[in-house]
Amino acid sequence: MFEEYRRAAEKIHAPQSLVQTVIQNTEKKRNKPRAWRYGAALAAVALVLTVSILLWQSAPVAYAIAEPEYPGRVKFDDYEASREKWSIELDEEFLNNLGGFSYRSAGVLADAGEKNAMYSPLSFYMALAVLAQSASDETQQEIVAALGMRSIDQIESQTAKLYRRLYTDNEIGQLKIASSLWFAEGLNVKEAFLEQTARNYYAGSYRADFSSGEAAQRMAKWVSDNTGGLLGGDPAALQSDPMTLMSILNTVYFHDEWVDRFNADRTAEDTFYLADGSTVRCDFLNSRYSSHGYAHGDGYTRSSLSFKNGSRMVFVLPHEGVTPESILSDPDRLRAALTGEGAQESGGMGEVVFQIPKFDFSTDLDLTALARELGIERAFSADAEFDNLLDGPQLLEYPLSVGSMRQQTSIAIDENGCEAAAFTRIDYTGAAMPEGRADMILNRPFLFAVTGIDDVPLFIGVVNNPILQ
Repeated sequence: MFEEYRRAAEKIHAPQSLVQTVIQNTEKKRNKPRAWRYGAALAAVALVLTVSILLWQSAPVAYAIAEPEYPGRVKFDDYEASREKWSIELDEEFLNNLGGFSYRSAGVLADAGEKNAMYSPLSFYMALAVLAQSASDETQQEIVAALGMRSIDQIESQTAKLYRRLYTDNEIGQLKIASSLWFAEGLNVKEAFLEQTARNYYAGSYRADFSSGEAAQRMAKWVSDNTGGLLGGDPAALQSDPMTLMSILNTVYFHDEWVDRFNADRTAEDTFYLADGSTVRCDFLNSRYSSHGYAHGDGYTRSSLSFKNGSRMVFVLPHEGVTPESILSDPDRLRAALTGEGAQESGGMGEVVFQIPKFDFSTDLDLTALARELGIERAFSADAEFDNLLDGPQLLEYPLSVGSMRQQTSIAIDENGCEAAAFTRIDYTGAAMPEGRADMILNRPFLFAVTGIDDVPLFIGVVNNPILQ
């Protein structure tokens, strides 16, 4: 099937004006009204991974090579149609490994300083999984090990299940993961690779001209379409080096409503205490639950709020004298703080008072150094092996290596819920709290995480100053 697409595309020499007209009309059909966006919790991520060689010039052409078939939209109250999704079972070892990767890699947030920052381990995982699929030998082994997985077979067999189990698209909210591969004209990409990435990672494949601004514009449009417009508005941020032969993009878009909405009449301005001792004023969401889950751990208090589609937002308030950075920099401590795994905690069900500052911010992270810290080295070198990507002769003609890995994220919460997006490019010390109660008064730097079904970490972040965007 993919070979037929390729041969047909090679024979097409349509006028550029006609090509642009078709593209514009297609994009108009893909842009859906977003009336639900306002008053909903929002988050988005985009990651870009750039693979480059020393020198290359490409032809001014852009077209789709392969497109994945995404799960269909299911109404929120259509329980029969939702049964298939909820029946998908993921391997416990895989989930544990994915969690381990998430908390190890989240240490990248420890360098946020006085700023707010958010990272999507899920987006980074998806991009690296595709990269691993394209690699072979030692290069692939390093990427698989960095992900904490047993083998590439475990990644292949579980990632598609993970995708279908997490994917949500209804009138209440969305959790949409998208991947795309962008190839310079002239690369003879293996059919098996295109089929595997479309089937196992729901990745679309496209041709693009990296020698002009066309690729950046097309990729920015793709990111925007797949993050509800939260990201991708600046094509310059996606401008590639002319030497680029391939880019891997991954986006994670999330928006959902709280199960119990905050009463807007109770939202009030109050003081947030910064780490340096200064203060800022901002609006706080206020709510009280007579029976709600909470935990007191070593240096922190944790509680969470649920979304209507099954996800949760976990809040971790470090005790006075404990910094968010000290938790973020220790993977085991971070995992314990966010999940309770391996921790000695007290708590259970009791009265919980929430006071949460409203925040809305974006982050741009360079994940290249993080990838190296995780053990990925060969992929950045001239010795990188990407035998599963190109036909044999081109591996000698175009020695591929990874150029950069970048991730952009955006998140906002209000009385109704949360919206977040990510885009990855591979470019209290003191007296003890009373029993049966927890005060989640988030008026000083704190941690949060948005988790999906099976507690898969979608986003992990730190708020140091809620008025900073």
